[in-house]
Amino acid sequence: MSLDKERNDLLWVDLTAHCSAAFEKNGKDVGGFAEAANRLNDYHLPAFHSEMLILTKSSRNEIALDLASDDADRQRSAIVDCFGLGLKDPRPLLLVRRMLSWFTDPVSAKLAVQALTHLTSHPDILYHPGNTPSPNVEERVRSEMLWSRRELGFLLRVVEDEEEMWGRGVFGQHIVSLILANRHNIAGLIQAVADHRNEDEIRRRAFLIALYMASWERDTVRADQIIEASADLQDEWVMGVTASYRQDGYFDLY
Repeated sequence: MSLDKERNDLLWVDLTAHCSAAFEKNGKDVGGFAEAANRLNDYHLPAFHSEMLILTKSSRNEIALDLASDDADRQRSAIVDCFGLGLKDPRPLLLVRRMLSWFTDPVSAKLAVQALTHLTSHPDILYHPGNTPSPNVEERVRSEMLWSRRELGFLLRVVEDEEEMWGRGVFGQHIVSLILANRHNIAGLIQAVADHRNEDEIRRRAFLIALYMASWERDTVRADQIIEASADLQDEWVMGVTASYRQDGYFDLY
C-alpha cells in the first residue's frame, strides 16, 4: 500500500498476483516494481474486503493441497507455511501430523518432523515468540501424538546415519522428542523391538528409546519386557545397554 497525498487515498496492489503474472511471463523472478493503482477509500472498501477474503481463503486452501503435491518444493513450502500458520491455529499442524508418514521426500519428512517437534518438550530448542505455538495449539496437536505402528516405523527410519540419530543437538533428538510426547508410545516401541520383520537397526532404535522411557518411569516390568523382546538381537550396543541397566537399574539415553 501507499498513500496518495493529493487525494488522501490509500493505493494498493495484489503483490501475489503481480509476482505470479511476472513469473508466468518471464519464467523466473526478475524483480522490478508493482504499481499500486487500486484506490482504497470508503467507496472501494467493500470490494477490497471481498477480494482479500477470497485471496486469504484460496491461499490457505492452496497450502493444504500443496502438502499432497508431487512437487517436492511446493510440498516443503507448504510444511513451512503450516508451521507459521499453526502457531495460533492448530489445524495446519494437525494436517502435517496426520500426513507425516506419507511424506516420501526425505527433506519434506525432516521438515515435518522439525515443525511438529516444536509442540513437544524438546530441551534443546531455543524457543522465542516467532517459533512458539500458543498453549491451546500445543495441547491440541500433542493430543494426537500417539503414533501408530506404521508411523513409529516411519519415525525410526527418517535418519539413516547413527551419528545423526543419537545425542543432544542432532536430528534424532527431534524424533525421540516426538515419541516421548506420549508415554503410551512405549507399547508400540516394544512391538517394534519384538517384530522380527523389522531390520535390526530399527529394532535397536526402538529398544533404546523404549528402555529409556521405562527407566525414566521406573517401570521394571516394562523394562523386562523390552529386554526380553530384544534377546535374539546379536547387537553389541543392545547387549551393553542391557548389562548396564541390569547393573545400575536405569538407562539414560543422553
